[in-house]
Amino acid sequence: MKKQKVSVIGSVVTVEYPTISKTVSIDVTKLPEQVRMDGLLHGIKQKLGDAESGKSPTEKYSMAQRIVENMLAGEWELTATRDDSGIIIEAIAVIKKLKIAQVEASLSEMDDDEKATKLKEWRAHPKVKAAIAKIRADRAAAAAKDSDDDDISLD
Repeated sequence: MKKQKVSVIGSVVTVEYPTISKTVSIDVTKLPEQVRMDGLLHGIKQKLGDAESGKSPTEKYSMAQRIVENMLAGEWELTATRDDSGIIIEAIAVIKKLKIAQVEASLSEMDDDEKATKLKEWRAHPKVKAAIAKIRADRAAAAAKDSDDDDISLD
């Protein structure tokens, strides 16, 4: 079963339903102001709420910060390099059998350049790469287990 396709051209949002050959379109400029505001707030709430879904609270917070900074700079889409420091820190904590706060504390003593260098060094280490892969796999397995969606379409 094909999923619906949503597109935005100018101020018109269109949803196509391929399986029934139907479309729904709306020009958002024709909506009452309160409905537009509600939609705007819902979209921003959704964007922030979906930030790094399935990741650690540190990663979610970091992504939400990036999203807010990006929107304040006038950009809706993120184009900058992804901040993966949260999962790197988590991997180091797992490997060294420390609390995440302890790893974060060790980094907080460094200036920004030292911290960036240390994170880059850790990111390249094979044990850190393996720990990150395991963390992500565990999260994906947990998300799949919690999923109510048993319908996996091949088309």
